[in-house]
Amino acid sequence: MAHAVSTETRFRAVSLDRQRLPQAYPLVQSVNGAVSLERWLEFAEHLLAVPDGEAGVIAVERATGYLHGVFTYEVRDDLEFQRALWVANFCAQDLLYPDHVVDTLITAIGDLSRRTSCAAVHVEVAESVALHRDGDTTVSRLLCDTGHAIDAVRFCKPVLHVV
Repeated sequence: MAHAVSTETRFRAVSLDRQRLPQAYPLVQSVNGAVSLERWLEFAEHLLAVPDGEAGVIAVERATGYLHGVFTYEVRDDLEFQRALWVANFCAQDLLYPDHVVDTLITAIGDLSRRTSCAAVHVEVAESVALHRDGDTTVSRLLCDTGHAIDAVRFCKPVLHVV
């Protein structure tokens, strides 16, 4: 995958391999504190096992190797668009340049959608991430500024089954 790079701050998007998945766990946990490291690794390794790069984990790193953002993705059959890129577990963390991290993630999503020949991109963002403000900026605004639009609302109700 060609790497999306923010030249101003030296952020770049990279595909994570199995060895680097634990590095992304603090980011994932910041969005969903209930997810254990073991569950994250199981989930992410399942994505990495999908053939032809049609699923995986993308992270944003600086030259130092520290991760500042992450998302997971899968190419799925879509009723409306046939072939669509589904992005989830979207997280960006940086004290100085949060917009640059989000911009790098969004650029990587666009690059990935072109590389996988997807007709649409669906980005799922946790409510706490979508509405979090850094100054005048929200992830939602940055997504909308790049052509994304809210087209659905997802509700979730955890259901515990006794076996």
